[in-house]
Amino acid sequence: MKYKTFSLIRRIIIIIIAIIAILWLFNSLCGKSKNNKLQNKDKEISTVENTKNNYGKDFMTLTNIDKLILEYQKKDISDGKIDDQGDSYKKFITTKDFKVDLRCDFKKGYSYWNRIKVDFDKDKKWDEKWSFQKDGTIKKDVSPNDDENYEYTYILNGDKWERK
Repeated sequence: MKYKTFSLIRRIIIIIIAIIAILWLFNSLCGKSKNNKLQNKDKEISTVENTKNNYGKDFMTLTNIDKLILEYQKKDISDGKIDDQGDSYKKFITTKDFKVDLRCDFKKGYSYWNRIKVDFDKDKKWDEKWSFQKDGTIKKDVSPNDDENYEYTYILNGDKWERK
């Protein structure tokens, strides 16, 4: 094999490796793998846990649905769009079992999703309202009758909700 042929083959291999490295870097920076993990998680979760049956109790354990919603809350607000009033970012996530409305009130000084509404039966009546305070407190108001009248309030303490 002549040196020119060897040199050409070597350059082609280096270019292919560089292209693969750039594509891998681009894929990991865009966060596609992280988003896929969240999307796959919601497929494993079912409302069989029936969170609504626990409304009104003094304590409720943190369910898999709650854990998924907490993961959604940690997502970057740049994924959202500014609402019509220009006061907050908003983002809707629809899974096979429920719908989530994420809000970030940036005009009130928040830089993260500080309000979340959850609709388990997708009837456009929110079953739960979550609020994330600046001091780290997480509050959940629940509507046991699916009528947006929030009768019970819970505060997250460790891995369980305590009725207020």
